[in-house]
Amino acid sequence: MITYNDWPTVKQTCESLRPLVDQLICVDGRYVDFGQINDSDLSTDGTLEYLESLDDVVVIEAPLLDEVHKRNCYLIGNAGDWYLHLDADEVWHGPLTLPDADMGFTPLKWRKTGNWMQRVRLFRHVDGIHYEGKHYWLKDGEGRTFARLEKPGNAYTAAKLPAENWIEHFDEDRPPERQTVKRTYYKILTRRENAIREVS
Repeated sequence: MITYNDWPTVKQTCESLRPLVDQLICVDGRYVDFGQINDSDLSTDGTLEYLESLDDVVVIEAPLLDEVHKRNCYLIGNAGDWYLHLDADEVWHGPLTLPDADMGFTPLKWRKTGNWMQRVRLFRHVDGIHYEGKHYWLKDGEGRTFARLEKPGNAYTAAKLPAENWIEHFDEDRPPERQTVKRTYYKILTRRENAIREVS
């Protein structure tokens, strides 16, 4: 996950994942277009202290990157590894079932609205996997599309996860000042990424 002043939501995220995964990788730092909080480009609200207190968490300090490059910081696995991407305002429900495919479509529920959607949040490591262009476009080492939000690339397969595997999104639990900064950031991110067209 990527974080910046996400206490206490990050604690709920970590507690939902730690029994299910071998390691949590948390990339902390302000996004390049994200307003500074408390005059620091790293978390100052207890997020870093909490993450560093956990022995199964790797903390990477990477401020002043855009979201694409921040997400690439946690793709440090090897062949045979799987990634489960959660934001620091989400929790995982149920067991963790690996699909018989390259990736799993994961049900995502927004707590505030009750809306459901399918997202590619569970995916296996392939050579050179990285985010590129938009913060949810995954590419492989040959520049081919691995996955978008809801669609695998032509060379890859996806499967729906069982109904008991799902993610709950609850960003409304963040403090109001943090929410204001996030809303401004996402307006900038959306404008920039709407101008990007996929070429491969």
